[in-house]
Amino acid sequence: EGRLKDLAYVKNITSYYSQEINKFIGSNNQYSRSSIGKTDINFTPDVERSFNRGFTSFNIEGKKDKIGNLDTAKAIGKYIGKVAEINLSGRNHHFIQISTKEEIVNGDGLCFFNSRGDIEGFLVNKVEADKDQSLVTIVPNKNIEIKLLTKIYRNFDLKYSKQVEQDSSRRRIGIDFELSETPNGFLLKAKDETGIEVEERAETEKQLAKNTDSYDENLLKQIDKLGNSPFYLMNFKNTTTQKYFLPSSLINSLRRVCSDKIIALRKESYTRKESHFEKTDYPYFTNQLDYKGNVVNEKAKEFYLRHKVEEITYGVEKTNLTKDIILMRSKNCIRYALGQCLIRDKQTPDFDQELFLKDNERTYKLTFDCKNCFMDIQALEK
Repeated sequence: EGRLKDLAYVKNITSYYSQEINKFIGSNNQYSRSSIGKTDINFTPDVERSFNRGFTSFNIEGKKDKIGNLDTAKAIGKYIGKVAEINLSGRNHHFIQISTKEEIVNGDGLCFFNSRGDIEGFLVNKVEADKDQSLVTIVPNKNIEIKLLTKIYRNFDLKYSKQVEQDSSRRRIGIDFELSETPNGFLLKAKDETGIEVEERAETEKQLAKNTDSYDENLLKQIDKLGNSPFYLMNFKNTTTQKYFLPSSLINSLRRVCSDKIIALRKESYTRKESHFEKTDYPYFTNQLDYKGNVVNEKAKEFYLRHKVEEITYGVEKTNLTKDIILMRSKNCIRYALGQCLIRDKQTPDFDQELFLKDNERTYKLTFDCKNCFMDIQALEK
């Protein structure tokens, strides 16, 4: 569903799948990320809070649940609860109560299926939750007809969308620091997660710290101030023999110089991976291609000829011949979705007939290859 989506959708969905990949890699040591570092986000990804039209494993493990939504082609959002009370009698007392544990705010978009089975939506103008948060009273922005126990869905989550849009995710590289002393001062070593190591020395008079309360914690906080650098602190080790007075300016300088050195070395050591493409002429699995091969230009034709295809018929985009040809072969079957599968279901008498799809311009005939479990869509004349 990534086409023509907004910023919040892209950030939410990519963050969710990135976390799922991290979980898988975390429990399977034979796998690793192709790139280093980690990405920090300040929100919890939730695929039900962005645009989606449901979830399915399709036919990866064989036919299971119906995958079509015959109620609506629109995204209805996340289910939040049912209507518990209605008062739509007057302008000043126009409200509904929803039994839900979800937080609802002014500006949220809610929707439901009305008595005709059509999807209907409204914006929340006012909201008030009871003490235990189990009932939420809302005032819709328009007049609606709704019944008790109607299921309510949220197809626009204002608070969550703002949180996702405002968050700036960052990808950072892990780094270790080790502080030690030298005869004339201090030494800070740094090593990133790929093994690049640098160090920086500071010559200064060594003085014992007068105040050692929270000494280690404060030193760690100072080292960890990596700010807008591309690094995050993985480990810090202090091997100095005494608790010395370490001015913030000294630690900041050592840390900053080490970070800059690693950045410089990373740039110097980076080499772009080049790939060399060699044309092959391995035989294609068939020496004949009909219109379903979708060959519509000379480059595609040259490709198949090179791979030993002898007979090539151009695709419909080039010939414009669509009568009585199969436009699509699909594992998604309308008979199956309607509970009228010729193999799995008991058919009702009204389904002993041909089926068609229709859009604004054309009618398409459906034919069924039940033996191989396919549905074909065939174009008829306009």
